[in-house]
Amino acid sequence: SVSRDQIDRFSPEVQGILEAEDQRDIDIIDTIYENGQLISETDLEYAQGDFNMASDSGLFEKKGYWSDDINIGSDGVIRNQDEIVGLPLVEGRHIHSFDFQESAYISGKGRTADWEDLDWDNKYLQPQYWIPIDRLLDHPNVFKTKIGIMDVTAATNRRTIRSSVLPNFPCGHSIGVLRNEEGTHEDALALSAVLNSYVVDFVARMKIQGLHASWFLLKNLPLPKMSNEQEKKIIEISRKLHTDIPQIEIEDESL
Repeated sequence: SVSRDQIDRFSPEVQGILEAEDQRDIDIIDTIYENGQLISETDLEYAQGDFNMASDSGLFEKKGYWSDDINIGSDGVIRNQDEIVGLPLVEGRHIHSFDFQESAYISGKGRTADWEDLDWDNKYLQPQYWIPIDRLLDHPNVFKTKIGIMDVTAATNRRTIRSSVLPNFPCGHSIGVLRNEEGTHEDALALSAVLNSYVVDFVARMKIQGLHASWFLLKNLPLPKMSNEQEKKIIEISRKLHTDIPQIEIEDESL
């Protein structure tokens, strides 16, 4: 059984009850929380993407918006010669563990859109939409270091929590975004590794209700307390597991 103290520790705000199969699972969860801290107790900030796919759709463009002089690199960025003119909009279908290029958009819209899964040795970013760079200058958070978490999920999926460090590209609301204003790229690598661990997934499977990895779920997930040496090792491993993560530089004094 779960004690009142354990409920307060596992889910202090919501007071949710775990869907545990036996006492052994509860004891394991108790040990995990005893040696960690909640995401809500850290300096991490959550946002449901950078843009809403419906209410912000006026900002999005297809590649035909630009002239024939553009080129699109494997990073999905639209350039006119050396000038960046459009950034790809990353969506939930792009996200998997350590990977923001899980699938490439082919055609269609909404749930009936056609996406192609990409092999690990053939990664490129093919979005459904781009946002002109001048429309992003009033959205400085887009260009900050961030973690992306696939929002649509379930306890019965192969993995419940799937996350990746993201490029400084805009993303839609089907991606949960975690940022730390003072955080570095290395901090993001460490966080992504923890979120993709079997330990966090074990906890998330027992806590999730519904089909979304929302802030309601994420804020009460545990993060381990690590020594500097442990964190350094995790960062090294995470860097190797991630696909290449481009970071573009925007020349604008307001950013």
